[in-house]
Order: sequence, then C-alpha cells, then structure tokens
Amino acid sequence: MRTLNEEEIKTLKDKLEKLTKKQGIKRLRAAIYARKSTADEKETSIPTQISLCKQFIKDYGFIEHKATFSEDDRSGMFVDNREQFLTMLNMVEKRRNRRDCRFAF
Repeated sequence: MRTLNEEEIKTLKDKLEKLTKKQGIKRLRAAIYARKSTADEKETSIPTQISLCKQFIKDYGFIEHKATFSEDDRSGMFVDNREQFLTMLNMVEKRRNRRDCRFAF
C-alpha cells in the first residue's frame, strides 16, 4: 500500500469539494476489495490487506469505509469467477441507479 502524493491528495480533495457543493457529500465513500491469488508470491494475507486499507482510510479522513469484500484463492485474470468482486460492482451500480444516490467515483 502506497501513500498518496500531494498532487493525488489535492485532486481527491478538489473532487470532494465539488461534490460537497453540488450534492452535499462530505466524504468519499469507498469499499475495500481484498483478494488472494493462487499464485501469490508475496503471500500477503487477506486480513493484512484489509488492515492496510483501513489504515489508509483512517490516514485520509475524507474517505468513508462503506463495505469490505474479500476472496481467497482467486485469480485476478478473469472477473467471472470472482463473486465478491461482482457483488461489489453490483452494489455500486444499484447505488448509482437510485434517484437519491449521492455515491460518487
């Protein structure tokens, strides 16, 4: 997990400021997706990935953690066998289609 540079933080904060003015959004909503591949050489555990993501969210107070999805023993090459990933995308799509939706990417 890398730290955002100053330009990336400024870009996100600028987008958030526009959303706040336009739609009243105070923080960017985010989901965590952690996956462990069958061929993961780094052997970074799913709990470690989730912990790093939660720390990242905590470090940048303008991000709000909404959900966590994880899958073990899944290849990243194809999406069709990644149920949790597809569930996450469906959740985003449902929020996007709601009339009162204030979910932004």
